[in-house]
Amino acid sequence: MTVCECYEKIGADYDEVIGRLMSEQLILKYLKRFCASGHVEDLKSYIAEQHYEDAFRTAHIIKGICLNLALTRLYDCSFALCEALRTNPQIKEIPDLLEALLVEVQRVTSCVSEIDEQ
Repeated sequence: MTVCECYEKIGADYDEVIGRLMSEQLILKYLKRFCASGHVEDLKSYIAEQHYEDAFRTAHIIKGICLNLALTRLYDCSFALCEALRTNPQIKEIPDLLEALLVEVQRVTSCVSEIDEQ
């Protein structure tokens, strides 16, 4: 699978990211770095431990990475979670928003693992 095919499969914006990074090798490098970063695990821990300020910062980092990599669906999930944590971290929707983000992260991670190295 190519980077372009992966982006198509996960509903991300390949044209935007290739215009920004100008190289599939760079895109793949940053995709792999994101998948291995540990940010998502940190986010899960912070929410479970009710450390909402740390959870907000981590969700904000994820949101920024997704925006820069044009991971549209994952960005939407991270944006929703980030805003919920910003405005009212005690709301009951936080677990559902986190679950939606986790599902999308799994889709991205699985697809990235299928990319053929060039």
